Amino acid sequence: MNKVTNIVMLAAFYALFMYLGDETLWHSSKFYILWVVGIFALIYQPGFQSMDKGTPEDKGTARQILWSIQITQILGVVEAVFYRFPESFTWPAWAWLGLALTLVGLCVRSWAVIHLGKAFTWHIDPDQADSVIRTGPYSIVRHPSYTGAFLLYTGSLVFLGAWFSLPFCMVGMYLAFARRIRHEEIALEDKFGESYAQYRKEVGAIIPGI
Repeated sequence: MNKVTNIVMLAAFYALFMYLGDETLWHSSKFYILWVVGIFALIYQPGFQSMDKGTPEDKGTARQILWSIQITQILGVVEAVFYRFPESFTWPAWAWLGLALTLVGLCVRSWAVIHLGKAFTWHIDPDQADSVIRTGPYSIVRHPSYTGAFLLYTGSLVFLGAWFSLPFCMVGMYLAFARRIRHEEIALEDKFGESYAQYRKEVGAIIPGI
């Protein structure tokens, strides 16, 4: 899907809830901040389609990640607008913590995508990589884009104080990323052999040292 289309759809999504919720939401900065964060998240990743099956190696993992994120983010916004308003749109300590997690996650994921360059693909496609990349964020964890995404999307729910939706987001993304990593690493080890196997032994998957 075209990135501009995704950005417009994201703006329409937040505008819809601002329209359906209390009129003071139009004057709250939180949805505007999340939209700007979303713009940068969309810019620094390949285009995607929600129903695209992808490569044979992918086995639907991209769709699982996308739907896990989309569903839990929608749940979080619904909770913030219709259940926790106006608390969700205030600025206590947890809102600043959530914003910090969101921005750190955005920076980590963007760094990972930019550093990998053409080898970063929406679906599992090891043919796009010429060698095992162990520099930049990939010297810290093997899958920094997933680390960043986890911080980004859990942080956004903390930012909104969507406490009921948060555990669903954490579990859903954990399951989606774990399945993705399993299939991705099978494909990478098939291509790079001992080079990637050694990388796995030396560098944690999404948490440094683990």
